Amino acid sequence: MYVNTVEIVWPILIALFYLLPTLVAYARDIPQRPAIALVNFVFGWTLVGWVVVSIWAMSAAPATLALLRERSRDGAEEPGQRPR
Repeated sequence: MYVNTVEIVWPILIALFYLLPTLVAYARDIPQRPAIALVNFVFGWTLVGWVVVSIWAMSAAPATLALLRERSRDGAEEPGQRPR
């Protein structure tokens, strides 16, 4: 029974690790989620591709932070204020 469980669990763990950059991008609500997912699916099997996508997913600004930065560039000083 233990052998059968290992045969099921290992592929699931490998798939989750392979898709980790995509999962991080979706969890952080990054606007470039589809691009990160595509690059992860296509080039994630290479170590270099997986590392690049991982860095991209972890360093990109989440959508809410990007929206706040955009509003501050438009002249709003507080997140709740309207642009001038």
